[in-house]
Parts: sequence; C-alpha cells; structure tokens
Amino acid sequence: MFLFQRLVLSLESPSEEELKSDWLLEARCRAEELDNSSIQAVLADDVMRKARALIK
Repeated sequence: MFLFQRLVLSLESPSEEELKSDWLLEARCRAEELDNSSIQAVLADDVMRKARALIK
C-alpha cells in the first residue's frame, strides 16, 4: 500500500474515544429498546447456531 493511501485511511478512522462514545450510545439505545419491549433479546447460543448453519 502506498504511503498516501495509508495516510488517507488513517484520517478517516475514528479515534478510540469516538469509538467508545459510539458503542456506549448504541448500548444505551439497545438497552432502552429492551426495556420498552420494542425488541426481544436473542440468546447467544441461538445466534451462534444459526450462524454456523449459514456457513456450512
């Protein structure tokens, strides 16, 4: 990869603080959705079982 490509890609990457902030916001939104029953939780085992079935 050329140096200028690496520089451009590094400029477009969010900082660690931005990532933390984004994940925290997402977690809060999902918790709110679970609390008000607008979404239902799915067990991790079920998700993994379905994912494995899809890649077979």
